[in-house]
Amino acid sequence: MMSSPVFSQLPEGRSKEIVEAATGVFARYGFARVTMADLAKAVGISRTALYPLFANKAEVFDAVVRNHAAGFVIAVRSGLAAHASLETKLRFACEHLIVPGFEFVQAMPDARDLFDLDVPAVRDVYAAIHAVLVEIIEPYTDGRGVDVETLVRATTASLRSFKEIAADTADLRQLIGVQVSLIVSRLEQGIDRRGAVAKE
Repeated sequence: MMSSPVFSQLPEGRSKEIVEAATGVFARYGFARVTMADLAKAVGISRTALYPLFANKAEVFDAVVRNHAAGFVIAVRSGLAAHASLETKLRFACEHLIVPGFEFVQAMPDARDLFDLDVPAVRDVYAAIHAVLVEIIEPYTDGRGVDVETLVRATTASLRSFKEIAADTADLRQLIGVQVSLIVSRLEQGIDRRGAVAKE
């Protein structure tokens, strides 16, 4: 579903070079401390050369978040085919969408605002995650009255909270495993042991 907002206006050409350089700057210093001069210096251009491409650092930050997230979403969609069951697909998707961001912030605490829900691009990222999880779960509901949208909303909210309370990566993976087990348990009446939709 490449029509997701996270894929809109992804940088190309010179803009992509700027975004790639800016990623490291924002990761090291966070949004508040970075200036357009810092971003221009990281790319090796003047501020006057930067402004025709990005009006302000908020635009650069928006592009950084979208570019970073799009890569993860594409990688998850590409990797799903290697997993046969609902449980393994969900675990793979949740871990690959959530764990890297958690580890990133653990290593660089000033990068926490890269995941601030007040930023429109970050909200779009979670909307993209929501869409991926819906795509995974829907084929296993088989018209059994499961409210997939609500189930996934609860799941994405849980994943966000796990990032705040997890002690470390191992703890985060364990919490994700519990959440995945709850979803599978909710749907298990419609799933046989091979992970396919059961036929009545």
